[in-house]
Amino acid sequence: HLPPYHERPGEPYFGPLAMLPLHRSRPGTRPEWTVQPSSRPRRQRKPSSSLTTYLWTAVAIFALVTYFLYRTLSNADVKEATVELEKLYSRPSPEYCLRKTPPLVCGHGGDSSDAPPNSARAFQTALQDNVPCMEVDVARTKDGRLVVLHARELAALTGTSGKQVSEYSWPELSQLRWGDSDEGVMPVKPLLQLLQPSLQTIILDVKPTLDDNMQPTDLPVMTSAVAALLREVPCPNCIVWGKFDELALALRQAVPGQSVGYVVMNETAEVRSAGWDVPLRSPEAQVTALHYAMASTQLLDLLHAAAKRVIVWTANAPHMVRLALDAGADGVVTSYPKMVQKALMQRRDACLRLYGHAPVG
Repeated sequence: HLPPYHERPGEPYFGPLAMLPLHRSRPGTRPEWTVQPSSRPRRQRKPSSSLTTYLWTAVAIFALVTYFLYRTLSNADVKEATVELEKLYSRPSPEYCLRKTPPLVCGHGGDSSDAPPNSARAFQTALQDNVPCMEVDVARTKDGRLVVLHARELAALTGTSGKQVSEYSWPELSQLRWGDSDEGVMPVKPLLQLLQPSLQTIILDVKPTLDDNMQPTDLPVMTSAVAALLREVPCPNCIVWGKFDELALALRQAVPGQSVGYVVMNETAEVRSAGWDVPLRSPEAQVTALHYAMASTQLLDLLHAAAKRVIVWTANAPHMVRLALDAGADGVVTSYPKMVQKALMQRRDACLRLYGHAPVG
């Protein structure tokens, strides 16, 4: 047996390179050794089969956990919605059952179940379902046309948020379309002429232009335009309301006998600082537009004692509708009027079964 290469006397030592093939650079001269690359092909290292298995197992476990969480949360949502609907339909309060007439159901921009609010199809659907009341958002264009449009629908139509209707002219708005349909933005006048003979109540929700401090910049002009519309298309079954109390006073002076309302809400600090949470603040108004979150039997009793008709807005979920109905609201504004109509029918049967009395109408 030979000793290890690096232990042989008189042989050069190259450390770890000692086992690599070597050759002389110039034969016949002093040895100068260089490394000769191996001619054997390098074997490619295959990935570990155990590592691949672990990765696929982890992916499978993650997918299963995600699926079961999704199903669990979805089932929980469905169960919660079912419970809320059951409470809405079959558990009316005694106060609700003892009232004489059921509350008025108002479609918020028509029926938004299958169409955008304030679109022609949404209003047509509500008419076909015999919804007795509708709320119409009224805004004014840059060139003075009153149109049926809210800022949120404007953002959906244009794909640009933060804009107001008054930044567009009527020719510009008339080019916009709802989705892939041929329907566009409607002027208020023809819609009012269409709805007025068919509905028990029409609510015109006036949307003035607002500055950075959320104060109206064109309220006198807006009020004059709405008053001119109501003189041109008399609407004794219309209620005109808005968030600014000056509107109600100015309209009562411009159109004597016109029903007007004011908005009561307390959602944000800005709203409260503006005084919109004060329930009794507009003596010239006959109607209070009350945000659903403020609806309570005590507040409704206070407003009714002041001879205010109370319409709660915008109740789109079962628990919101139940809150409004059991508090004693005279009307409920909702984007899904068919749900509320069904609730009134189911509640009538429940009232008769539980208390022997139900609202009639």
